[in-house]
Amino acid sequence: MSFRYSSQYSVNSVIEPQSNLKKKVREKMAFIIKKKRYKFQVELTLNELTEVSFGKATLFAKVRQLEGGNFQQSSAREEVENHAVRYDTKFNFPCKMAANSNTGVLDSCKCRV
Repeated sequence: MSFRYSSQYSVNSVIEPQSNLKKKVREKMAFIIKKKRYKFQVELTLNELTEVSFGKATLFAKVRQLEGGNFQQSSAREEVENHAVRYDTKFNFPCKMAANSNTGVLDSCKCRV
């Protein structure tokens, strides 16, 4: 049976267990994947609403961003003509989206009209 004195330990024998520990932690934490964040300027054009059941009415459209921001705005009030409403309105708003760092595929960013 031989004993080693503290002066006999090499630097590598001290560093190796720490690097193995870091590798094990990375493997266990693999499910936490960092996502890159991107900002886009969105231009949404609302053209028309067709097949409206009302023969005569005044309607407006409300656009609301569900993910990636908090944009909310309404269009002008328009009359129904031939069961359709023409808006021809543009909405501009910023949208923040994330992408998986491995695949680069953007997550969805939904808005409701």
